Amino acid sequence: MTSPVPSAHLDTPITIEIMNGPEDGRVVVCDKTQISIGRATDNTIHLPYDHLISRRHAKIVAFGDSLTLSDLHSTNGTFVGRERVHEGTVLPPNTLFRVGATLLMAKRPAAEASRRKGARPRGR
Repeated sequence: MTSPVPSAHLDTPITIEIMNGPEDGRVVVCDKTQISIGRATDNTIHLPYDHLISRRHAKIVAFGDSLTLSDLHSTNGTFVGRERVHEGTVLPPNTLFRVGATLLMAKRPAAEASRRKGARPRGR
């Protein structure tokens, strides 16, 4: 008997916003469980202008309400703050991360809204 294969599509899409450079403000909405980032044209997030980015630089994987960020053995690294990311680093909502010289932010708007809706008020 084989294990079930997880869905390749999400109920709550991931929003990636480019925060600097020539595509500053560009928003990509993706409903796939894996998002690839790099200079190659077949990446989900294609960033051809930043020559510090590898062809296959990094990936984001959604699992439940969580996102993880992994570097794909790029030359110049992937960073959250000043920390270099390697494999499967949890990416908190609304956290800036950097590939090459490009800053990006990943969000799960629907997941964040449902968490806020289910949160109980403090002090009661």
